[in-house]
Amino acid sequence: MRIAAVYDIHGNISALEAVLREISADQVDAVVIGGDVVWGPHPRAAIECLTELDLPVTFIRGNADREVSKEVVSGGPGESPNPDVFLQITDWCRHQLSEHQRNWVRSRSLTATFGVEGLGQTLFCHGSPRSDEEIITTATPEDRFLEALIGAHENSVICGHTHIQFDRTVQGRRLINAGSVGMPYEGEQGAYWALLGPGLQFRRTEYDIEETAARMRASGCPHVEEIFIATIVNPPDREATIRHFEAQATTALLQWTERDE
Repeated sequence: MRIAAVYDIHGNISALEAVLREISADQVDAVVIGGDVVWGPHPRAAIECLTELDLPVTFIRGNADREVSKEVVSGGPGESPNPDVFLQITDWCRHQLSEHQRNWVRSRSLTATFGVEGLGQTLFCHGSPRSDEEIITTATPEDRFLEALIGAHENSVICGHTHIQFDRTVQGRRLINAGSVGMPYEGEQGAYWALLGPGLQFRRTEYDIEETAARMRASGCPHVEEIFIATIVNPPDREATIRHFEAQATTALLQWTERDE
């Protein structure tokens, strides 16, 4: 089976459209959408684009999708009383979706499994098999890497969440990050995804960044310039991002340890 793994779109409809054009030329059997579709400038357009595909599509819910699909908490779009930037964007995205669409996002599965030629039985998840927000990178210590995959019995695991492509095997456990279509942290512009079967191909699709920025500005999404446009114009450095994520993961682990003591 030949599968396109499309992760972390983040409402970047221009990048998504470019990737889907490439996918249509690659004669894939199915598309797996690996989460974090609707947190971004064009959440409704992203859902509509994906649900209208002629190909079989499997959706996995990401942590940002989970937040957006929660019940409405403020009076209207852009009226969130919370000063937190993430929550302001989340509330705006929530209001862009209909109740039916929010319910649809909320009902998506956290994992899916397919047989992939060259990879064997393959589990698709967002952060890790056990959490939609677990941080795993190329620098994650081996013990924490293996612990994150406990409970997954498939030959390979495909994840996203950290927006950086990698293929890492520890003690026979293989974890592949498909990268991010809409907000890559690769240090180079483009939309990043993975083509699976036979084996693995990391892909980078070019698209018109200037046109996309204009489209994002017209969306009305709060903080669009500093959060979304800045990322696609000047994608964060890959190695610096990995160090940042690992520091976050270490802090979270210490907090959990202290709470359990």
